[in-house]
Amino acid sequence: MKKTVISFFAVVLMMPFMAQSQDAPKQREIGLIFTGLNSFGLTYRQGKAEALWRFRVANVSGGSDNSVGDSLSNRSQRFAVDLMAGREFRKTLDEHFTFRYGLDLGLGLRLNEASNENIFVNGSDQSTNASQLFTASMNLVLGFNYQLSDKFILGAEVLPSFGYTFGQQEFTYITSNRGARTNEQDVSDWSYQMRLSSILLSAVYIF
Repeated sequence: MKKTVISFFAVVLMMPFMAQSQDAPKQREIGLIFTGLNSFGLTYRQGKAEALWRFRVANVSGGSDNSVGDSLSNRSQRFAVDLMAGREFRKTLDEHFTFRYGLDLGLGLRLNEASNENIFVNGSDQSTNASQLFTASMNLVLGFNYQLSDKFILGAEVLPSFGYTFGQQEFTYITSNRGARTNEQDVSDWSYQMRLSSILLSAVYIF
């Protein structure tokens, strides 16, 4: 089931690239996307003025934390990314405004690993928590463009979405007295959202 979902969405994400080799796009757009002040990404679109393939890379984050003391140490690593591909259609409303609608499919990856170690006079305890989660998602595209000039567009869109998250979590406990114990869990979660507070804004250059 999980491999089927990943394969299906991977094929869908590759469809625009296969289409590009058959029909040379008449319009290309590249720019920044952001939701609020802390969530940024990149967007690329290609096709005809009234119908374009669209790609997004968003929510890229990662890092590591290390804290080491005489009797306690904590370490953690994390990485996340969301990839989206879809199709949008445009309908001109007037000289500056364009209505946009369409559909996106996407894949998200979340990797996390954290470990803690407590050192005592007669031994130590250590715990590790690692997770690998995938999210397959589908969202509608509803929004507007404002044409600043022949080369620049400002956009806003809402993305009602439905997602399925799956993966594994592994917990490992190591103690001086009892040795190692490992507990693995399968994660499966469905979710949907439609929030006007999550409006996606874009600033795009046409070339």
